[in-house]
Amino acid sequence: MTHLDIDFEALLRPKSIAVVGATERPDTWGHWLTRELVMGGFQGEVYPINSRAEAILGQPAYPKVASVPGPVELAIIAIPAEHVFESIRDCVAKGVKVALIITAGFSEARADGRTQEQEMASYARAHGLRLVGPNISGIMNLHHGLKAHPAEIRYLRKTPISFICQGGFAITDIAAREANAGRGFGKYLHTGNEADVTVVDFLEYCENDPETEAVCIYIEGLRDVPRFLKVARRMTPHKPIVVFKAGVTPDGTRAAMSHTGAMAGSAGLYDALFRQAGVVQVPNFELTLNIAHALLEMPRLKQPAIGITTMGGSWGVMLTDALAQHDLRVPELPADVQEEIREMGMPERASVRNPVDFGAAGGSISFEKRMEILKVLLACDDIGGLAVHGYGMPGFITKESPAFARMRSQDDKAMIRSVQELQQTYQKPIILVTAMTPMESQVVQEMMAEGVRFQHRLDDVSAVLAALWDYTDMHGAV
Repeated sequence: MTHLDIDFEALLRPKSIAVVGATERPDTWGHWLTRELVMGGFQGEVYPINSRAEAILGQPAYPKVASVPGPVELAIIAIPAEHVFESIRDCVAKGVKVALIITAGFSEARADGRTQEQEMASYARAHGLRLVGPNISGIMNLHHGLKAHPAEIRYLRKTPISFICQGGFAITDIAAREANAGRGFGKYLHTGNEADVTVVDFLEYCENDPETEAVCIYIEGLRDVPRFLKVARRMTPHKPIVVFKAGVTPDGTRAAMSHTGAMAGSAGLYDALFRQAGVVQVPNFELTLNIAHALLEMPRLKQPAIGITTMGGSWGVMLTDALAQHDLRVPELPADVQEEIREMGMPERASVRNPVDFGAAGGSISFEKRMEILKVLLACDDIGGLAVHGYGMPGFITKESPAFARMRSQDDKAMIRSVQELQQTYQKPIILVTAMTPMESQVVQEMMAEGVRFQHRLDDVSAVLAALWDYTDMHGAV
C-alpha cells in the first residue's frame, strides 16, 4: 500500500474524532488530547472513549468506539500497549479510516515489539484502516483548526511549512523558541515507530498539498530509501525540503533504536542520499524552521560570496570565520568598489575591503550614506548576498530616556526597514544580524512584530546562508 490508500481528509480534516483513553485525570495523554480538541477550537465532533465514565470534559463518553452513535473518521488511541490491538479491532468494527497510536512500548522498547507492530498494521490495512505510530505525540493541522497535541497554542504560528517528525515532543520546544520570530508550521505530522504510515507517505502527501510550500523533516532512519529519493527529487525544485538527520554516531544510533526503533544508518550514506534528492540538510535541529523560512522568503544566493557590513570590526572578523567554516567566501572588494565606498565619506581608519566597518567610521557616515554603500555592495558582481550586523540597539525607551536615545531608536528602525526593501530591489539575500533578542531590545522586538527576520548568532547566519547556497547549487539560480 502507498500514501494513496491513506485517507488524508480523515486524518487532517476530520469531521469526527474518537479519543480512546480519554479521562479527567490531568496527567495523562488521554486528558491532554481530549482537552485540546474540546477546548482548542476543533469544529468537528469529539467522542471520549472510556468504559468507566459517563462524561469527560462536558462531552458524553462511550465505552467503545463501536458504540459511538455517529460516524468516526479518526481515532486517537492513548491506552496501555497491551490493549491497543483490541482497540484497533474496535475501530475496524466502526469503520474508522485512520487511527493515531499515541501509546509507546513497542519496537522502541521490546525485542518482539516490531513483530507486534507488523501484526497490528497488517490486520488494520486488510480491513481498510491505516495506522499512524505507535509512539507519537499527536497531530496538528492549524489550517483546519485541528490540534491533537499538547503544544501550547500561544507558541504556534501558522505558516505554509509542514513539519514531519519521526521523533516528536522536541517540536514543542522549537515552536516556542521560534514563536517570537513569527516562524512556525501549518501542519505537524508525527510518524513515531512507523508500523504503517511512514515519513515518505506524509512527504508524498505534501507534494500536492496546496497549503504546503516547504517541508521540514526530522529523521532517525528511513525504511524505503528509493521511494524517498524518488519523491524528494520531484518535490525539491519547487518545494524546499529541509532535513535534520539524528542518530549519526554509534551512540546516537543506539539511542534512535530505543526512541523510535529506527535503524539510523551511516551518516555518510545519508549525506549522499540527501544531496542526490536535492534536500537541504541542516547542522542542528534548532535551525530547521529558521532555514525553511529563509528558503521560502529570501531570494536565491547565486554565488557563495558574502559582503559584510558591521558596527564593530571584531564582529566582522568572527563572522568571516564563521562563514568560511561553512565554505562561504568573504572576498576582498574590487579596487574600484573600495574607492567608490571611500569617496562616500568613509574615513581612512575604517576598512572598506570587506567587511566594511561602519563602526570605525563613528558618526561620520549618515543614514543616507550607509544606504548608498549597501547599494554599492549589492550592485557588485562579486557579492552574492549581504550580512548587515549591528542594528537593533539594546534597551527600551521610557519616559526618562534622553532625546538622543529616542532619535537613535527611530534611526535604527528606519535603517532596518530600508535594508529589507533593498533585498527585493536587488534580489540578493540580506541577513540582518543583531546580538540583541526581543527581550533585550525594543527595536528588535518592534521590528520582529512587523515581520522582520533577524539572526542572533553568527553560526546561524552562516548556516542560513550556506543553506541558501546549497539549494541554489542543487537546483539552479532561477
